[in-house]
Amino acid sequence: MKYQAGMQSVRDLPVFFRSSVILLLGLLVTTHCHAIEPGNAHLEPLRVNSLDNLGAGQFTVSGNDPYLVLAVEDQTSEDVVARDLVLAIKVNRDDNDVRDIPLEIFYRSAPSAADANAILFDPLYRIQFSIPSTSDDSAAAEDTLIRLPVSAEMLPLARQLRLDIDSCRRCSIELMAMPVLDSSGPEQNSGSQPSQDASQLDDQATSYQNLRIINGARAIPESGLDVDDSAWTLNDLQAIGAFAMVSGNDPFLVSPIIDAAIDDLAGLLIEIDAPNGNQPNFDFQLFYATEKHNFIESASSYIRVGSKADGAPLLFFVPLGFLSTQAPSVKLLKRLRLDIANPVETSEEQIWSPPKIALVSKLESANYQDLIPGQLIHNKLQRSSKRQLLIDILARFGEDIIFSIFYVLLLAGVVTITMRKFRSNQ
Repeated sequence: MKYQAGMQSVRDLPVFFRSSVILLLGLLVTTHCHAIEPGNAHLEPLRVNSLDNLGAGQFTVSGNDPYLVLAVEDQTSEDVVARDLVLAIKVNRDDNDVRDIPLEIFYRSAPSAADANAILFDPLYRIQFSIPSTSDDSAAAEDTLIRLPVSAEMLPLARQLRLDIDSCRRCSIELMAMPVLDSSGPEQNSGSQPSQDASQLDDQATSYQNLRIINGARAIPESGLDVDDSAWTLNDLQAIGAFAMVSGNDPFLVSPIIDAAIDDLAGLLIEIDAPNGNQPNFDFQLFYATEKHNFIESASSYIRVGSKADGAPLLFFVPLGFLSTQAPSVKLLKRLRLDIANPVETSEEQIWSPPKIALVSKLESANYQDLIPGQLIHNKLQRSSKRQLLIDILARFGEDIIFSIFYVLLLAGVVTITMRKFRSNQ
């Protein structure tokens, strides 16, 4: 009865006042509902892909290429430069797998030309790291606060980010707070706080491994770019001073991080001291990792190089210009791996030197064509486009102009004779 009397009193008010009272009552009811059910609107991503949104910042992987696009909040003052990107997340596995979970953050975004609502991220600007996994049924599972260093060059770019968990297909992720730029590290958290939610988490839970920041690609100058030959990782090769001796069945060398722009790359100039033996040839397999794949068989080259009678180092050129001209193209050469396919059997003759590799620019590629091995096979992920196929065909014809002219005249003669025979039979 009181409710009906109250509504009757509202009806008796003028139209203007009646509308104002109804609007005020609606706001009060909405506020009361939000107070009863804790809202997590501030945990809503800008985009969700291949993840089921369970609400309250919780998501489960539901397909291929799972990721979240998140807005980044800058909590620093004008006179303080942010030095950390703070993530407050918890990643759970459905099984008993306790391996570290690799995550990836893309931090340079741009609007899509095809779709105004889409957000594209440059693969040359990303952060890779791993965190320990937690268990859904573990009472000791803790929230993880992750601080990632942000350089001055990255700062203007880190306003939106894409968090990928593609390597964990049976995972769920809980977003405890939106990512923020923070000026106070774990050792001094009395200054500006990352956010009200993130500041409540334990800084001691900060944990990540295998941190790698890719902040663009190194351009290859016209004179080339040398790979550091003092930082190669050896497998089944025992280091002996500046050389290495084969010590197992799968000897190979992995280069340090290169992160060079493939758009400028024509190929690799490789020089390596081979053992002095009776082998007529040496076989290698070259793997190249890009931003789209690591070392895989379908992105490698088989190389056979003849031995030098005078014991001189092996010197050869491996063309890789197709990486940027064929589809799907890649942009970043991360690192290299060189496998020794037929190591010398005699132990005294198994001494190799770390290879000296230079990245050759496209402007200088013509100077190294004579060094391409006679036996070279590329395993390609890429395929030529129609335009590139036509260019390649014309280029092949141009390599031997006399043979090309003779071939065209021969075809024209065959067609002419065939047409005359056909007309004479009619």
